[in-house]
Order: sequence, then structure tokens, then C-alpha cells
Amino acid sequence: MAYSIGQFRRSQLDSYTTDLSFTQSLLVDENDIINFYNPCLYLSGSNVVSSLYSYYLKFEVTQSETWAQDFTVTLINRELTEDNTQEVKILSVPKGVGTTTFELIFHPNSTYNEIVFDLSRIVADFYQENDDGTEGRVMNVTVDAFAIVDNLVTTLSTLYDDLTELKKIGIQGPPGMMFVVDGEEMRIGRTGIYELYNDDITISYLGFVVKDSTFTQDGKDFFILDFKY
Repeated sequence: MAYSIGQFRRSQLDSYTTDLSFTQSLLVDENDIINFYNPCLYLSGSNVVSSLYSYYLKFEVTQSETWAQDFTVTLINRELTEDNTQEVKILSVPKGVGTTTFELIFHPNSTYNEIVFDLSRIVADFYQENDDGTEGRVMNVTVDAFAIVDNLVTTLSTLYDDLTELKKIGIQGPPGMMFVVDGEEMRIGRTGIYELYNDDITISYLGFVVKDSTFTQDGKDFFILDFKY
């Protein structure tokens, strides 16, 4: 089978993500014994997450000097009665002083209007009373970024005739750079090179999280994408 080839450089686009807005508050986790509270991002209108896109979320959690904090990032849609949750990732904050920063890319399997930081409860939660009237441990979460990771395949389809999906990709970029391939979070390794080629795999969604950099002339991460289609 004959393939066509192409190349794309980061400088060809100004932006690779679309920021979303949210309201942050505490969500009560009601049970028969005690009401616990978890940080929650409430989404509405065009800011709800859906299976059409992949999303980037960066946040910080304040550490506790006493306890480690194990939690699950969970998507919820309370307007649905069945299949209304999706667990995105299980994470852990070690006990200590300071903050722990997390970054993740996720792809919802449906439409959701809440992102909950669901803390795993321990025995001490049932005996802790806080000054604000809440009970149990309450995580302190600060969201630094929440955005759609734009699909670069859509852009490439406007630049190359007959391009609807990619057959092979090779990426050169800074080690640790985050990107998404068909809903899967990926990072460029220590070599600064990532390649994907499989006769049974085609790529319909490819997106990058471009950050500030002190090593480039325009102050942004640089990457080069070579591809076949």
C-alpha cells in the first residue's frame, strides 16, 4: 500500500489546547454515619467534558504532616441514573510539608459535568472535626490548568489532501513532553524521540500539551512531527 508523508512543526500553530472554565467547591459525600467532603469541579454548558475530546488537567494538593492522601480523580454526571461515573486515575500524596503537583490527560467515555477528587477514607476520618464544621480530612486542591487537548489530525486534514488519519508518527521533542494518542496519555522519553507504527493501528486523535520553555526563541516547547497517512 502506498503512503503519503508529511511534517509538522510546533511553530505552525499558536495554540494546542483550549482552556475551559469551571466552578470549584466541596461536594458532600453522604452516608449513614458521617458526611465527608471532597473537592469538586462543577462544569456547565460548553465546558462539560465529553467523549469527543481528550482533556488536560494540572493541579496541586497540599500535603498533610500527619497522613498520606490516597484519592481517585472521578468523572460524574448526576443527570444520568446508570453508568454515570468514570474513574480516571488513582493518585497518592505522601505526607509531608508543601504541595504535590499532578498532570494528567484523560478521555471521557461519555458526557460528565463534575470532576471529583475522591479521597479514600481511613479510620481517623470518623473522629476528625474541622473548624469550618466539616468532618474528616478535606483535601486542599488548587487547579492550575484545565483544557481540551486540541486534535492536531483535524488541523492536518486541512493542510494535506485526503488525510483523515495517520498511519505512522515520529515525534522529536523535549523529554517528558505530554501528548495524547487516541485517548491515551503519552510522554516523550529521555531520548527525545517517540515513534509509533503498526499496520493494525491508525491514529485519528493526536494532541500536544505545549508549555513554556527557556530553551526556545519564542519561549514555548518545540516539537517536530513526521508522519505517514
